[in-house]
This record gives sequence, C-alpha cells and structure tokens, in this order.
Amino acid sequence: MITFVATSLLGILTSGREKISRFDLALPTINVVWVFLSAEYVVASMGRSFAAHGIIGIAAALGHLGVCVWLAGQPDERARGASAFALAGATLLALSLPLAVNSVIVPLAVLAAVAFGLAFVADRWQRGASAPFRT
Repeated sequence: MITFVATSLLGILTSGREKISRFDLALPTINVVWVFLSAEYVVASMGRSFAAHGIIGIAAALGHLGVCVWLAGQPDERARGASAFALAGATLLALSLPLAVNSVIVPLAVLAAVAFGLAFVADRWQRGASAPFRT
C-alpha cells in the first residue's frame, strides 16, 4: 500500500508543469479500495471484529487527507494532485467509518463535514472548482 501511495505522490511531485498522468491521479483511490476490501475479507474469514479494521482505515484516511492538505499548500505546479488524495481519503472514510462505529448515520454526518471542510480549503487556497463559495 505504501509503495503505491509513494509512487503516485512521486509522479505528482515530479510532473512539474506537465499534465499529471491519469495513472498517478487514480492510483491512490484504487489502492485504498482494494487494500481495504482485501483486509476486510481477511478479518471476516478470521471471525474477528470489524471495529479495529475500521479504526485503522480511519487512520489511513486521515493520512491521505493530510497529504491532500499538504499538497494543496504547495506552489501551483505541485499542488495539482491534491484532489487525488482527497478522493482517496474520502473513499476510505466512507468505507471504514460504518465499520468503526457500527452505524450509518454518524458516518454520513462525518463525511458531510469532511466534504464541507475540503470545499472550504479548496476555496481558500483557490484550488479546484469551488466557485459557488466565492464572494
């Protein structure tokens, strides 16, 4: 998992002013989905509780969102790949929150707050298409 994240981050950081490859933009999300679902299969086959699996997923999602915020604060040519890590972090949160809290309502509220926070950050740093929030 870490190798794929590092590969994508390296591809984004070294792209300079060139267009970032679709592979580097899609890799973080594809990576979190297959790793999470594979680990969930292992946890289910062992008969263990999914709560710990959900908590580990939340920690990894926060790491992806942290990389997103770090990239968004970089100069323009390095900040363009922040959305790839935002999507990966949000996807992993959507997968892991219901397992960690054994509910559906709480994760929806958290995901809504994360979406609002990411829209606020995108507008503040002028990264991404957040035109409705501009005054």
